[in-house]
Amino acid sequence: MQNSATPILTFAGLLLVGCIVATDTAAGSWEDAIRTNELDAIRSLYPERSDVDQANEHGKTALMAAAAAGDAQLVEELLAAGADPTASNKLDGTVLMYAVGGGDRQIVERLLTAGVGLDGQASNGWSALMMAAAKDLGELITLLAGAGADPNLPDIYGWTPLMRASYEGHRAAAEALLERPELDLDHRNRNGQNALHLAVIAGRAGMVERLLASGLPQASDVNGHTPQSIASELGRDDLLQMLQDAESGDASAKR
Repeated sequence: MQNSATPILTFAGLLLVGCIVATDTAAGSWEDAIRTNELDAIRSLYPERSDVDQANEHGKTALMAAAAAGDAQLVEELLAAGADPTASNKLDGTVLMYAVGGGDRQIVERLLTAGVGLDGQASNGWSALMMAAAKDLGELITLLAGAGADPNLPDIYGWTPLMRASYEGHRAAAEALLERPELDLDHRNRNGQNALHLAVIAGRAGMVERLLASGLPQASDVNGHTPQSIASELGRDDLLQMLQDAESGDASAKR
């Protein structure tokens, strides 16, 4: 009896191991497809899955991969299959952030109708709107802010989307933000700097001119540095002259 039972137990064990191996292999293929953005593989695998939200080791889901790649059809298919549009990865990056990163307006609009949170923030404090500013996507900034996203939401360093756009010299993003009536133009980061300080530090002459035209004041940061003193220290005589001319114009206007 003992000898005859052993093969049966072994066979049952092999069946169990076989099921586990098959499941792990399928999971591995699914997670690999997400990791490498193999959209064709995701498209072929998801109909057989009971959980289309199973993420890879970084918390990235298939919906995030499709959104980042700009595949509107796959996004629609995954949503229809029950994918969660409010999911976030292990760094709190949201599906909406991936969509903005992909730059596809249609996908962003679709996610907005699916009820995603507009002001979710990743571990570095970035929001979807901040990502749009970093990528100079003025059209998406207008879309997100129009839907209710906060254009003044700062990251962990106190930078707002306008600050990011100003530092990067992203004119389309800056223009879209400056059109928002709720914009806090003179928001300060942890160092007491506003967008004008950052534009000067980065040497963005066009952005400095635009911010001055918007009425952004030439203030001192927590270390007493003004845009003019920064321009002088950096040897940017062109920026210094621009700032001095603006200050003179402001003084004349007040007389």
